[in-house]
Amino acid sequence: MVALLSLNGCAAIAIALLGASVGVAGETAVGYSLSGVASRTLTAPLPRVRRAAIVALKRMGIRVQGSDETTTRGEIIERKATDRLIEVRLDRVTRKSTRMRTVARLLSP
Repeated sequence: MVALLSLNGCAAIAIALLGASVGVAGETAVGYSLSGVASRTLTAPLPRVRRAAIVALKRMGIRVQGSDETTTRGEIIERKATDRLIEVRLDRVTRKSTRMRTVARLLSP
């Protein structure tokens, strides 16, 4: 967990908490970059991943920003932390797997 915290702050925490919410079986692949982007493919259907992501964001005190959006591939969840905009993009890979990409962007002063 310490390694995750040092990588991407909010995004890493959201991915870590989501993994705990979905379960160990859901932790298939993780990718991080220095740009504040974290991604993972989970072995869980999109509705289950969405519920877990929302619970994890609430536990972190990240509040609603704007509205959630449905796309042709899945959903986009937007939330706001103190100084960052958190975007969680969920894409249905198959009926039983979901790709999750989390981006944490600094808000303009």
